[in-house]
Amino acid sequence: MSGKRLVYHTDFKLALQCGRVPATLVVRLPRSTRHRFRTTDYTTVVGAKYSKLLGQVDVLKQIAASRVLLGFCQAFLRMASLLRSLAVNPFRLRRLKNVEQRAAIARRLVNAGRFAPLGTLLACLGMSYRTL
Repeated sequence: MSGKRLVYHTDFKLALQCGRVPATLVVRLPRSTRHRFRTTDYTTVVGAKYSKLLGQVDVLKQIAASRVLLGFCQAFLRMASLLRSLAVNPFRLRRLKNVEQRAAIARRLVNAGRFAPLGTLLACLGMSYRTL
């Protein structure tokens, strides 16, 4: 070998660092190159905003690995989606006059209670038992 390192595109390096490169391609890279790509700080290349996003990817991987946490997040997102689709502010549910909407929200909360404690879901949405 001539002693020169191969040059890789920055997008490929970032994709490798995020874990988005297929394993078949990763195996073909030299071990030292993989190590260098994973340990290099890319904040100067893409900025602090991307670095923050990359940190959030690690948190999302931990959530995906935990069944309990994943279930809680699914329940919370289902509730938030329902409230958004009904165009309902969770802090104004007491003033909601439409009985069908209130019933739909209550049913969805009870169903979501399988994944997370109902009180915790209500607290995350800024609601209380009295609101239902």
